[in-house]
Amino acid sequence: MVRNIYYDANFSIGKFRGMGKYINYMRQVLSNEGYQVMPIVKGGEKELGYTSIGLRNYILWEQISVPTFQKRNKGIYIFPYNTAPLYRVNEGNINVLVVHDLIFMENFGDSKSLRQKIGKAYRRFIVPRIIHQFDHIITVSEYSKSKIIDRFNISEDKITVIPNSIEPKFLDVKMHREKYIFHLGGEPDYKNTKVLLKGFALLPTEIREQYSVKILGIRDSSVVRSYQKICADLGILKSVEFLGYQTDDEVEKLYSKASLFVFTSIEEGFGIPLIEAMRHKTPLLSSSSSCLPEIAGDAAIYFNPYDERDLATKMESILRDPSQMDSRINKGEMQLNRFSREVVKEKILRYFSNL
Repeated sequence: MVRNIYYDANFSIGKFRGMGKYINYMRQVLSNEGYQVMPIVKGGEKELGYTSIGLRNYILWEQISVPTFQKRNKGIYIFPYNTAPLYRVNEGNINVLVVHDLIFMENFGDSKSLRQKIGKAYRRFIVPRIIHQFDHIITVSEYSKSKIIDRFNISEDKITVIPNSIEPKFLDVKMHREKYIFHLGGEPDYKNTKVLLKGFALLPTEIREQYSVKILGIRDSSVVRSYQKICADLGILKSVEFLGYQTDDEVEKLYSKASLFVFTSIEEGFGIPLIEAMRHKTPLLSSSSSCLPEIAGDAAIYFNPYDERDLATKMESILRDPSQMDSRINKGEMQLNRFSREVVKEKILRYFSNL
């Protein structure tokens, strides 16, 4: 008999990011195959079709309300955002932990965002105390799997790789490319947005006068102001635009019209923007660190994420001669097949049928 599947849906509603997209697609796949999938959210949430339970504070909700709910409602429980209750109800339940990455365990400097600081501290406290208790762990790349094994000495048999997915359909690549460099970053230091700003400042004057930089993903106003100060010091403030929240359609247009997409991260568990750029056939320049070569393969040109001069040299080369990227864009189409919805769907269904 198919069990009910419950999952924490708190970060998959509203203005959600990659982890929300990941669990939403998993829910879609399982629901379409006849599984009874029930999203649960914290108290006070009124999302249509979602079950609101318990406390309103997320940390207290996860640690107190979810185990209480588990006592009365047996099934498979998916914890999709790296954390889970310290004391779960195992009797009659199957608990599945999704660990996207271990970036929160690394020392990349303190974020200026209070929300980021609290989230990192919470994950650093919880994960080492729970991960050995799980027999079912999902992660998103072979790189993340190896990091989990190395840091926590977890048996390889307990960890299954189910990557992020993307709709394989390419958008209209005949759309006119505009003279801007697109970058998707974030508040944490490991996103490494500073190297892009420093690299752009090193470009020849005629290129800087032709091109601008559009940066998405930095939501904390204090962090934006700190980056604007760096831009002012580098003399590039008028050339750099920090974008607010964008809808999915707006993000697609940013990829489609960009002359170049630059991904600067020092550490990632997967790197969703890489497959988004490949899908839009946008020339792709990526950091050579962590899982990024695993995800982009031959579709990108790589640079040393600690060397702004290396980045500047490669940006200049691509912007002066975009045709050199044609063969890599074609290879990106083949690389994307690894992450197509159908391929990932089969991995999800195989995993849950084995549970």
